[in-house]
Amino acid sequence: MVARTNAANNHQQSIICIDWPSCTNFRCLVVRYRQQRIRVSEYTLAELDGVRGPRKGGLNTNTEWIMRNIDGFHSISREIIAGMAREAAHNQRKRVHLLLHAGHDDQVQRLLIVMQPGAYVRPHHHSLQWEMLVLLKGRGELLKFREDGALVGRIAMSAEVPVVEIPVGAWHGFVVREADTAVLEVKPGPYRPNEFADWAPPEGDLRVPEFMRSIVG
Repeated sequence: MVARTNAANNHQQSIICIDWPSCTNFRCLVVRYRQQRIRVSEYTLAELDGVRGPRKGGLNTNTEWIMRNIDGFHSISREIIAGMAREAAHNQRKRVHLLLHAGHDDQVQRLLIVMQPGAYVRPHHHSLQWEMLVLLKGRGELLKFREDGALVGRIAMSAEVPVVEIPVGAWHGFVVREADTAVLEVKPGPYRPNEFADWAPPEGDLRVPEFMRSIVG
């Protein structure tokens, strides 16, 4: 048995269970925060080829995330990250994104990504941007490629090495090594889409599993 509630400032409906006052399902948490009248800012799940900004940009609104917003200070709790991890575990892409920036024109693009093993991060580069990855939880490997697709290095990210800055133009990918891995991604704005490698198959392509076996090691 389920109950339904209208999402604030949105026409979609979030499905919650009958035990929502104590349930830890993420959609139940959303409703509970509203019932407690905690001020929140709402963001949505971005699709496939990169982040396009908050909901007003026309994104998929099947999944709703929130951050606490107290006098302009945003905070993300372990509870929220755990909810994202549960969603990623049941997501075909094995990852979900939480947008932290205000829109395409924000001069600092910020993104929280929670991933599960098996997530495919298609190799890409940014011809005009550096990128910083901050590991918040779990383990993973940043992969370094040459322009021709040759794998030339790995950086193991863990509690011992939680921060990596990727230089402008460097081809890279990422392999998840532990469940519920959470990474904060920071790039200078404005928003620019990922520039994907022609030698790496796109998400959903039948060649992805074989390609992943070749790079996972």
